[in-house]
This record gives sequence, C-alpha cells and structure tokens, in this order.
Amino acid sequence: MGIPVGILIFSGFIKEIPNVLNYAGRIDGCSVIWNLSKIIVPLLGPAIIVVTVYNLIPIWNDFWFPLVLIKNEKLMNVPLATVKLFGQYEADYGIISALLASADTPSMVLFIVLSRYFIKGLTVGAIQ
Repeated sequence: MGIPVGILIFSGFIKEIPNVLNYAGRIDGCSVIWNLSKIIVPLLGPAIIVVTVYNLIPIWNDFWFPLVLIKNEKLMNVPLATVKLFGQYEADYGIISALLASADTPSMVLFIVLSRYFIKGLTVGAIQ
C-alpha cells in the first residue's frame, strides 16, 4: 500500500542528488554498484527512514489482514489479540486501554528517535 508514496519520496530525493557526485565516483574508478552503495545510498538515508516509518506504523497497527490470514493465536498482533479481551456481555476497558497504549509505545519511540530525519525527509525539495 505504501509503494506509491515510497516511489514519490525516493524519486524526489534522487532528483535532488547532483549528477556531479555520480560522475566524480565514475572518474575515480568506482563501478556502478560501488558508486550506488558508497555515494548514493548514504545520501538517501532520510528517505529510507521516512519510507520505513511511513510503512511500518500502519503494518504495526493492522487489524484486517491478520484477522483474515492468521489463525494461530501465538502469531496474532496486538490489535487482533485485543479482540480476545472483549466478552459477550462485558469487557474490562481499563486493561484494553492499557494494552493498546503500550502497543503504541514502540511506534511512538521509533518516531521520536527518528523524527529529525523524518521531518528532513518530508521537507526536502520544499524550500528553494
């Protein structure tokens, strides 16, 4: 689902990389693969982080695909396992709220740690 946005972000980043860097690497004797891995990919670091965070959070919180595809209780993700806490006539909303709040903690920590790169990745090319 995130492939179109990922392509848009990566294409924007690659267009911002000057061709002079590519030519300089070729003049210094770098092969295409070496040039890509040592010059281009390190410059794509913020784009890689943006696409990773942008795609990881919906996957972490997904409910419908695991509901359809996963039948083993040991493999269930947190939103799907939360449904097991609802009874037919009652539910303990305190435990459910605590579980869902703790399930969001890894994605919030990931965003806080990578927010500098995330914001830089989203705003590249926006300021001339």
